[in-house]
Amino acid sequence: MQTGLIFAVVLVFQLSCRGGWILCMTDETIIMPRIIREVSIQRCVAECLGLVDQKKLCNFSQVSGGVLGDKCPENEFFNAAPSKKVLCSYSVWSLNALPFHETPIIKVCDFVLYIDLLRFNPGNSTISIAESEYQQLKSTLQYARVAGIKNILEIGGWGSALLFSKVGSNESIRDNFGAQLKGLLSDYSFDGVFIKWLYPNCPENTDCGIYKLDDKVGVKNMMKDLYQILKPSRKLLFYFANLNSAFLTFSAGDIYSPIADFVDYFVMDSFGQAGRWSMSIDVPTNLKKLISFDFFKNKIKNNKDVVQKILILLNVGCLTFELKTPNAHKIGSGFVQKSNLPPLTSFADVCEAVRKNNFTVVKDITTQHYAYRDKVWYAFDDYQSLLEKARFLKSIDGAGFGLFNTDMDDAKNRCGCGKMPFLRMIGELLKGGECELDRCP
Repeated sequence: MQTGLIFAVVLVFQLSCRGGWILCMTDETIIMPRIIREVSIQRCVAECLGLVDQKKLCNFSQVSGGVLGDKCPENEFFNAAPSKKVLCSYSVWSLNALPFHETPIIKVCDFVLYIDLLRFNPGNSTISIAESEYQQLKSTLQYARVAGIKNILEIGGWGSALLFSKVGSNESIRDNFGAQLKGLLSDYSFDGVFIKWLYPNCPENTDCGIYKLDDKVGVKNMMKDLYQILKPSRKLLFYFANLNSAFLTFSAGDIYSPIADFVDYFVMDSFGQAGRWSMSIDVPTNLKKLISFDFFKNKIKNNKDVVQKILILLNVGCLTFELKTPNAHKIGSGFVQKSNLPPLTSFADVCEAVRKNNFTVVKDITTQHYAYRDKVWYAFDDYQSLLEKARFLKSIDGAGFGLFNTDMDDAKNRCGCGKMPFLRMIGELLKGGECELDRCP
C-alpha cells in the first residue's frame, strides 16, 4: 500500500510538471529509510517545479505543499513533526470569550485542558463538576469533539498535595476516587484527566510547599489504580508532578519510571526554573537549561519509555519582573520579590508595550529573548526561539508541547500578527501549515 501511494504521488508530478515526464525518482527511493525517502520525494517535487538551485532546497509546507514566501524563514529547511502532540490549557472563564471557530485551536491543539472545572472536596475526598461553568461550556466542548480535539479535565494543584496523599495512601479511598472520576468523565463526555499532584520530596533547604515524604508510593498506587479503572473506557491519563521547577523535581530522584506503564503523558515544566522562588532573573525558558536534558535522562531509569511520553510545558504568557536596579537587565540580575507588577503579562500587552513605550529588545535563542525599560522586564518567545525549542523537542524524541496560559495569546490580533500568533507558530513548527506568519514582536 505504501509503495503504491509513493508511486502514485511521483507519477502525478511526472505527468503534470510543465507538461513533461520529469524522472527524478528511482526505484531505490521506495526502499530508503522513511526520513531519507521523505526528503528525496520533497526534493524531487521541488526540482520538478523548478524551485531548486545549486545551493539550497526551496522551502515549502509539508502539509499544504505551498511554497514558503517572504514571511517564512529563508534558507531554512525544517521538517514538520505532525505526530507530535500539543496540549492547550485554558481557564474556564477565558473560553467563554474565545470561540474555537475564531482561533487556530482546532488546527493545532490535540488536547484542550480545562482548568477550574473539576472540584475536589477536602472533607470527604469527593469530586464534582462545577455545573454552571460546564453548562456555559457545552457548545465549546461539543465543537472540540467534532473537530477531533480531546477534552481533558484538570484536577489538583498546589493546595491539593495533602488531599492526594490521603487518596494515595488508602485503598478504599482510591477505589472510591477512581469510580467517581470514571463516572464524571463518562457522564460529561471528557476524554481524560490531568492529575496535578505537586509533590515529591524537596531538596534540602528548599521550600516546595506541602508534601509528604512517603507520597512516592501513594503516587504509584493511585496512578496504577486509575489506569486500571480508566483503561477499559480508553480515557487518557496525564501526570504533572513539578514543583517550582522540573530541576527540583528530578533532583529528588526518578519519580516517573515507576508509573510509566500507567500514564499516557508526563507534563514537564520548562519555564518555572526560578520564578518567584529565586532572588535573580534565572530566565524561565532558558534553553541552556532545557538542553541539559541529559540531567533528567540520568535520573530516569526507563529513559525511552518516559521521554517519549513527555510534553514540555511552554508559557504563552510573558513572565514579568520588576528589576531592583533600573536597566540592570542581564540574566541573573536581581528583581523585586514583592512587586506590584503581575507575574505574567499577555503576549499582546507585551507587544504593544515594546512598540509604543521604547522598550529595548534583546534576542538570544541560546538563553532567552527579553525586553526591558527602566525597571520593567519581560521574557518572550518569537519564531526563532520556538524553532530552537521545537528542534530540541525532536532531538530528544519527546511527545510534544504543553502550552500553559494559552488564553494569554493575542486572540484579537492587537499586535497585527494574526490571531493567536504563539499558537500558530507552534502549529507551523510541529504540524506544518500555510506559513503566513507575520513576525512578532
